[in-house]
Amino acid sequence: MAAWGRGGREARRREVKRREAKRREAKRREARRREARRREARRREARRREARRREARRREARRREAQRREAQEVGRRVREWAEDQR
Repeated sequence: MAAWGRGGREARRREVKRREAKRREAKRREARRREARRREARRREARRREARRREARRREARRREAQRREAQEVGRRVREWAEDQR
């Protein structure tokens, strides 16, 4: 009734155990790799968003500065015009 070939039942069970351990190890390694990749992607995304925000803020500041200069210019023109009107 020895259907397990040579080495018997113990050897077979050890073999199965070893295979399962290997599979578990591979699964764990895969999970860790996926986790690392996800973390990396999230970090890259965050950095990109940060850069975009900084860029937008700089553009906004430049626009405001231009507006302010424009307003000053207009005010000066109006004052000159008022001077001329007198």
